[in-house]
Amino acid sequence: SEPEMIKALASCSYEEQSQWGKEMGLKYGCPVEDVVTGLAIQCRGWKSAYLNPKSKAFVGVAPTNLHQMLVQWRRWSGGDFQILLSEYSPVWYGQGKISLGLILGYSCFLFLAPSSVPVLVYSVLASLCLFKGIPLFPKVSSSWFIPFGCVTAAVNAYSLAEF
Repeated sequence: SEPEMIKALASCSYEEQSQWGKEMGLKYGCPVEDVVTGLAIQCRGWKSAYLNPKSKAFVGVAPTNLHQMLVQWRRWSGGDFQILLSEYSPVWYGQGKISLGLILGYSCFLFLAPSSVPVLVYSVLASLCLFKGIPLFPKVSSSWFIPFGCVTAAVNAYSLAEF
């Protein structure tokens, strides 16, 4: 009867013994299931398209303060790092299924958590150098200024090219 069908559908056991969360629907078991699902369907041959309708279909809830934003970023970066270390890492899961550009694009976001370590080290070392009066940058007369200047020029040229 219809009430029993509705109860079965609404129960938590509806997806048990099915392909939902594995082969169909969202991939479960990761805080950033949308990234895993997107990677999986692109590896199956689906193509992405950007759609920007005049009337918004979905309006989400964004963090409203710093604490909520930091919690959200921690969840995202931790989930992305989980994907990087899982069977769904685009480096081996997407090999031969999606383009190198897509693999690099996914990998860029998946390295968000480990990239925080060099940023933290640089922040602490720069603060300690300033506290101790040690100059952070080489003097123009120093031979160490040449590689520093080349890197600075390359970074600025790259930013200008992106712009």
